[in-house]
Amino acid sequence: MELIHRAVTTVSTSNADDAAFRALADASAIIEALPDARIVGGQMVALLLAAFPASEAIQRRTADADAAITAEIAATGEVHEALTAAGYRAERGNSYFNGRQEIDLLVPAPTGKFGQEELGGRMFDAAPGIHLALAVRPIVLEVSVLLLDGSTLDFTTRVPTPETATVIKAYATTSRAEAKDLVDLHNLLTIADTYPVEEIGGWALTPGPLTGARLDAARIMTALAQQIRFDPTARGAAYRFRGSPRSSGSASRRTERERTRSVCATSAALRQYRRRVEHEVAQTLPATRATPKRAPASASGSSAPAAPRRSW
Repeated sequence: MELIHRAVTTVSTSNADDAAFRALADASAIIEALPDARIVGGQMVALLLAAFPASEAIQRRTADADAAITAEIAATGEVHEALTAAGYRAERGNSYFNGRQEIDLLVPAPTGKFGQEELGGRMFDAAPGIHLALAVRPIVLEVSVLLLDGSTLDFTTRVPTPETATVIKAYATTSRAEAKDLVDLHNLLTIADTYPVEEIGGWALTPGPLTGARLDAARIMTALAQQIRFDPTARGAAYRFRGSPRSSGSASRRTERERTRSVCATSAALRQYRRRVEHEVAQTLPATRATPKRAPASASGSSAPAAPRRSW
């Protein structure tokens, strides 16, 4: 499959946005000469959404830039040296700051669990799913950002495909229960449902069969679809996601309402994903073990038509 190139134009709406985009530009410039490096995290999803707009997507902002590199690159120390030469100071091992600008470096986890790896005398956060994102050809984006002062910030960056980004974000929900990860999953699944497979760099997150990180991601998202709960009778339309406490106060209630919309939309996408997976799994099983249930007959005695297939 040919390398995919897209042009992205976006606008900064706050000083925090300015700092995040400047950090993103710096991180992108530093990894530009490294083929085994990608922009990941919240910026990854935001850039993919800008490159592949979808009407049902939910916009969200992030304050930092995350760059994924191989363990071999991390061990050389060249990215550390490039960041310090660009004015960033190292804090907390793999986190770098330059004023309000923050860049975090991530490496692939040797197992399917989050952890830390010591490479080249420095500690790095290790995340599962990154190895797959680095193995698949990236999407190259030509980004143009209109900053608050009216100037334009132009840079080139590389991000994982929506499929491998989904794998990364699915894993992220196993280490924390935050609405932002559900929003990101919703947006990525919406992209996958809106665009042809070949236009987004492929999509193999369907039984066929799945192995490794893709199988883990499918299992995680199937479980998520069962875990998400919505209580329409609760005041302020409070959401419930296992492990997430309720908040109090008017400002917190507003935030909770925003999260409710995010979680509800994500729940719908994940539940649809689960139904799709279950349907395809049933189709691959022997007829003696997976006899599909008949749709309820209508008044005329005919069965209801099957639901249309989604693009993913």
